[in-house]
Amino acid sequence: MDSSANVNASKIDQLIRYMKFLTRFYKNRPDFHYYRMMQDYYIALRDACQNGGFVVAHTIFFPVEIFQALDLVPMHLEFTGSLMSLFGIDCADLLAQAGEMGLPSEICSAHRLIAGALKLGTLPATGAVVCSNLVCDNAIKSGELIMEFNHCPGFAFDYPFNKSEAADKFIMQELRDVIAFLEQVSGRKMDWQKLSDNVAETNKQIGLIRQINNLCKTLPSPFQPQDFLKLLVVEYMGAGKIESTSYLEKLYKELSAMIAVGKGFTNPERLRLMTTMLTPWYLQADIDSTLMNHGAAIVCNPNLSDWRELPQLDPEKPLESIAIKLAACSPMRMFGLLDNRSIDPFISSIKDYKIDGVLNFNHLGCRQLGPAFKIYKDVLNKLGVPILNIDCDLIDSTITSADEVCQKMEQFFEPLEDR
Repeated sequence: MDSSANVNASKIDQLIRYMKFLTRFYKNRPDFHYYRMMQDYYIALRDACQNGGFVVAHTIFFPVEIFQALDLVPMHLEFTGSLMSLFGIDCADLLAQAGEMGLPSEICSAHRLIAGALKLGTLPATGAVVCSNLVCDNAIKSGELIMEFNHCPGFAFDYPFNKSEAADKFIMQELRDVIAFLEQVSGRKMDWQKLSDNVAETNKQIGLIRQINNLCKTLPSPFQPQDFLKLLVVEYMGAGKIESTSYLEKLYKELSAMIAVGKGFTNPERLRLMTTMLTPWYLQADIDSTLMNHGAAIVCNPNLSDWRELPQLDPEKPLESIAIKLAACSPMRMFGLLDNRSIDPFISSIKDYKIDGVLNFNHLGCRQLGPAFKIYKDVLNKLGVPILNIDCDLIDSTITSADEVCQKMEQFFEPLEDR
């Protein structure tokens, strides 16, 4: 085995070991099913070559139900690197390698990780790649890098900026084309019944996420803020999987039981907060600890895991349902013109969740969130709701320290507590 294979095995195996440990640790908790889903995901990825699996690398927001119905092994590029950061796996070598390749820190760290991982051989070999313009242009460039390093074919999924009947037809054609592409390069055939079953399971999951979000309106909110990331992982990596549904079902029951006895994430709950986008993966424990020390809770994020626009999906029309789901994905509100489709849920969430303040973790490599901050700030000023902007990086811990982030949060909470 060559050195790159050893590096590859060590990174993926570290993730698997973490998942196995956590399934044992949370054996009688809802999280068991979440970590079991993740464990199975990375074992399938690690063992794909030995088991005759066909690995497809893909960027964020592509509907994974399609991969499952084609019996392909997906590798979510951005989230694989992000999960390494979350579980403390050293990514400094990957980021350093990306720097040597000429990628500056201004580029999203999730995509710098992908570049460094490709150069060092820390990602499993892929048979094909599916990338898209959703939500950032970095995804297309990462897709091109995968094709170059793996000498494999790729498909660029083009999503229209504007919502219209013509755009809906275009998306449907893109979905048909990407399925035809994957069938051709993999030799697999689409199992339409399995896709229907996956859509039915996704329907359940989205309904449960809505119910969990509604529980967060309770005072005190029972939801642990860092678990919003788990909802994202379920949506982007575990959609349509039964294990994901089990996690959400048991989580909903656990949160309902907490509400029944008046137990929240923090007791008493003095501050209710909203975030505009992701919080740094590697700072989850520090952020939750700071929140708890101040009786504060993050109770919603209208740009993530918010399915208010999604109608009931029809398993009898699986491809049409996938297209509808893709269009209704809440981060899509930041794709293209930032109009009322993004602002209205933002305003209604402030009122529905009785928000005292907003945290804006400004991922410096993100070209969407930075410009959006000014618009959000203007809206909040009119509503009389303060917002804290924290420049940081979601993955690269050298950009902003935990102490700096927590100190800014504490300074923000002090005047809020006096209101």
